[in-house]
Amino acid sequence: MKHKYSIIVNEDKNELVIKEYGELDKEILSLLCEETYAWDALTAAAAAGKDALINSLRTNNLYPPHSYIIRLADTVLAVTTGELSKEEPQELHFDDLEQLSRDEAAMLVGDIEEESEDLDGLLEDEADDGTDEAIKTKAAKKTIKIADDIDGDAGGEA
Repeated sequence: MKHKYSIIVNEDKNELVIKEYGELDKEILSLLCEETYAWDALTAAAAAGKDALINSLRTNNLYPPHSYIIRLADTVLAVTTGELSKEEPQELHFDDLEQLSRDEAAMLVGDIEEESEDLDGLLEDEADDGTDEAIKTKAAKKTIKIADDIDGDAGGEA
């Protein structure tokens, strides 16, 4: 899935807004989350260090993977220190498949193809080694034995 994060500084309200977009439909990014942070709180967290900034950026609604939050924190830090412009929105783009190494992606694609072949095999109407028929035969041979001393009376002699 593709993700986009927009970092926007609203100097009138003294706040920073992060918007998270996700590709829910092909080539269409939909807004997933919007979090607003007090500018003073972010600058204080940035001064305390990257870990403190990451902890302040993560919320119940906005909790990106570690590799994403590191780049988000770096960008927010650059905005708070003035390295990046506050006037222009900063955008970060991520693609989950790019995050995987080429080998991992190839393994993932191979696993998916193997699973689809396994599913195709399940859909066929063939019995494996006659096991279905063997189970039916065993079930048909089982009988219920009734004890000889039970005469059908529920309470015994009267």
